[in-house]
Amino acid sequence: MDVEREGRSFAERFGPVLVGALAVLFVAVAWPRAWYNDDAFITFRYARHLAQGFGFVWNTVDPVRVEGSSSLGWTYLNAAAIALGGNPVWFSHALGLLAGVVGLFLSWLAARRLLGLSPWFALLAPAVLAAHRQWVIWAVSSLETRFATVLALAALLVMAFEQRRHPPGWAASGALFFAATLFRPEVPLLHAAAGAGFGLARPRRENLFAIVLSGIVHGAGLAALTAFRLLYFGRPLPNTFYAKVGGIQLSRGLAWLAQFPAQNGGWLLGPLLLAGIFAWWMRRHHGDDPGEGPAVPPLLAAIGAQAVAWCGWLAVEGGGGWEFRFLDFLLPGLALAVAAAAASVAAGYGLGGAARRGHRAFTVLLAVGAVAVSWWTLAVPFRKFDDVDAAEHMKRQADALLAEGRQLARVLTPEDRICIGWAGALPYVTDAWHFDPWGLNDPEIARRPFHREGVIFHQRQATWDDVVARRVMFCDVYNQFLYRRPFPPNRVPNPVMPWARDGILVHCIDLGRGPWPYWIFASPRPVEEIRAWAERHHLRLVYSMPLRLRPSGTPDHSLSPAPSRR
Repeated sequence: MDVEREGRSFAERFGPVLVGALAVLFVAVAWPRAWYNDDAFITFRYARHLAQGFGFVWNTVDPVRVEGSSSLGWTYLNAAAIALGGNPVWFSHALGLLAGVVGLFLSWLAARRLLGLSPWFALLAPAVLAAHRQWVIWAVSSLETRFATVLALAALLVMAFEQRRHPPGWAASGALFFAATLFRPEVPLLHAAAGAGFGLARPRRENLFAIVLSGIVHGAGLAALTAFRLLYFGRPLPNTFYAKVGGIQLSRGLAWLAQFPAQNGGWLLGPLLLAGIFAWWMRRHHGDDPGEGPAVPPLLAAIGAQAVAWCGWLAVEGGGGWEFRFLDFLLPGLALAVAAAAASVAAGYGLGGAARRGHRAFTVLLAVGAVAVSWWTLAVPFRKFDDVDAAEHMKRQADALLAEGRQLARVLTPEDRICIGWAGALPYVTDAWHFDPWGLNDPEIARRPFHREGVIFHQRQATWDDVVARRVMFCDVYNQFLYRRPFPPNRVPNPVMPWARDGILVHCIDLGRGPWPYWIFASPRPVEEIRAWAERHHLRLVYSMPLRLRPSGTPDHSLSPAPSRR
């Protein structure tokens, strides 16, 4: 009996079942790790206001239309869920989880149908993804990350199929790339890079025509979206683009990128990818017919072009403040490249390598090692570096801010004006009028000069004059509102924020109950107004004292957007 043939037949017949088993494993691993971070509640606040009929506005009092969410599509999906009575947190978890499962099946389909891998090697791609830490945590983060990644992956695969079909048809890939753009505005870069990769791999007229047609369809969608933004928001791009983009931070971005292989098994996956490329090159140039060996699969060329373009963009922008979220788009491509590299090594080097003793066992060990390294990322905690946070830390921050918000929701209303740098959970829970000093939800602040040394993606900031101009009542100048003790202004154990000014009055109100009963804030409003507000809510004003900075005018503490541990 031919065991190898029987094995291939089994994998061929039951491939979808085996991928389904990996999907079950993925769900079992991911669902208990469901979490959220503060930024998710920015989207949920916009979504709630949409569902309530206020439109795409941040504040319902003195509303201004501003696209302060990075994902237009995710906001509208959550608005629909809220309008139907759903909980946006659980809705987002479920949709992200479903997208993660779909991504496993798409990676298997791509490996089998587009790369032509054998059934067992095709299963390697979803096996690498199924329990990879980043694939798991961003699927259940309440953010649009996984949904956007899978849409972009589907668009890439459809584009690859279009390269095989002549005439190309109406270019459904362009429509899918546009759909992904609705969820992440950077997707056009991935589309352009994919087109370049396909064009270099097969520079034939009909293939180039299919690429151009895909771009035209996407471009038409972008034109309509831009027209909508101009008419509705008065800006051609999301406000978050203006707030976050603008400075070249190459050294920071390269250091961020270097951490990914260091924390995700690059010591094995890197050599495996190089060995796969070397094996292909040997068969291509040193076989019986040099130059007649296997060509580069167009899909791998497109994946490589996307990786180069995307990593270049991230390097220029400085990477990110969260653990490798912005590399999520590249994870399916990495899994496919690992599967293709293992298959290439298994095929040998064109010099009888595949027939040598132990070669097959060596390939099996490499494949098993690739899966083991990927799954090991869940067991090894994320190693914090620079100002990049792990998902678990972000979850603790969001929990603390939610608790603060629930405590303040007893006294705050949509008419009360607050300013706090954490623009998600606390403003969402209280629904108070909120001024975002980092500019993510404020078009004026978003266009301020770029501070290169600031915290990543929070490098444009308000001043105290902006707080005064917006008639803010309660301004957070310590990156935390509530405390267990009534610390005096210069004794608060938290960093002073950049919008603070020497001599401004800091107030402390005793909330009377809750885990953090003392509310410490600055305010440009008269002390009498603060005291009157406290009396109306049957609260006690503990003190009103000036904040004193150093003689140089700098704060007493280093600047940081992260609240202290509670």
